Amino acid sequence: MGITDTNGSIDNEVDYESIAVESITSCEHNSETLRLLKANDPRLTHLVVSYGQDVHEGEGTYHFHAGVNLSSSRGRELCLGWIGHFAGKCAHLKSFSLCCAQRNGVEDIMGFSEEDIAKLFYGLNHNAMVHDLYLSHVTLEVVLPQVVGFVKNRNLKAFHIFCCNWLGTESEHMQSILRDCSNLRELAIGGPYDVDPDNYPLDGVAAVVFDIAQTMAGLHRLELLSVEAMFLGPGACKALGSFIRTSEALTIVGFSDCYIGDVKQIADGVATNEHIKNLSFHNNGLGIGLHCRRFGDYGAECFANALACNRTLTKLNLGFNGITHTGWDL
Repeated sequence: MGITDTNGSIDNEVDYESIAVESITSCEHNSETLRLLKANDPRLTHLVVSYGQDVHEGEGTYHFHAGVNLSSSRGRELCLGWIGHFAGKCAHLKSFSLCCAQRNGVEDIMGFSEEDIAKLFYGLNHNAMVHDLYLSHVTLEVVLPQVVGFVKNRNLKAFHIFCCNWLGTESEHMQSILRDCSNLRELAIGGPYDVDPDNYPLDGVAAVVFDIAQTMAGLHRLELLSVEAMFLGPGACKALGSFIRTSEALTIVGFSDCYIGDVKQIADGVATNEHIKNLSFHNNGLGIGLHCRRFGDYGAECFANALACNRTLTKLNLGFNGITHTGWDL
C-alpha cells in the first residue's frame, strides 16, 4: 500500500504496510500528530519522535511515540518511514528531535535499529526547512551516519546530543558533520550520567572530544557551547580553550558533570574572550579515571584568576564543585 498525501495522490516510490500505521495511530496522541503532519499544519514547528520517553512539549512541539503498540521491528521500520515521509513534506517544521528510551543504561533494548533510522531520515532529508536537530538517548553509531547525510547542503543552526553513550569511534562522523555546519549557532555534546569508569572507553571518548574540539575551529558563528558528562583529556582541553579564546560569536559556555584533564586551559580561554556573557561550570571533576578529584578550590583558583581579566561576564554558575570557603574567597 502506498502513502496517500492530503491531495489524495499515491506516492509509489515507497511501499508501506497499512497495518504498521494502524497500530501506531491507535494512540490518540499519535493520531493527532500524524494528522497535523499530513495536513502540513503551520502549528507543527517541532517534531519529537521517541520510543516511549517522556519529553517536555512546548508551544509548537508535537510528540510521536513510535514505540506504541509496535511489537515487531518490521512495524517500527515501516512506521518511521511513514513519519519521515510526511515530515519531509511539512513546510513549517523547523526542528526535529529523536529520542529513545533507556533501560539499565542499554539503549538498544527498546530503541531503534539502523533500518528504522534510515527509513526516518530518508524522508526527513527532503525537508530543507529543518534547521535544528536534537538527539537524546540514541545509539550514536546508528544515528550519526544518517546525520552526516542530513546536514549536507543544509543551513543547520543547532545540533544537540544529550545523554548518549560514546564508544570512542565517533570522530569521523562528528568531524564530517561539523565541517558541513559552518553556520552552526548552538552545539551541545553530552554523554551518559553515572557511568562505570572501569567499563567505559575513557581514552576513546577523550580522543573523540579532542577531534571535535579541533574541528570546531571552523564554527565562526557559534554562540552556545555546552559539554555535559564527557571525558576531556588535556589535549581536548587545550583545543577547547583555544576555540573559546578566539571565538568572536560565543556568548554562552557551559560544562557540567565532566571529567576535565586540564581546567586551566579552559579557564584561560574564558579569561581572554570579551564576548562571553554566561558561564556555567557545574559539578565537574578534575582529571580522568583513577586520578580524578573534585573541581574544588584548585578549579576555583583557576577561574578566579581568569575572571579577574573578564569584565563582560554577567552570569556565573560554579555550583556543586566541592568549593570550600577558601575557594569562594578567591
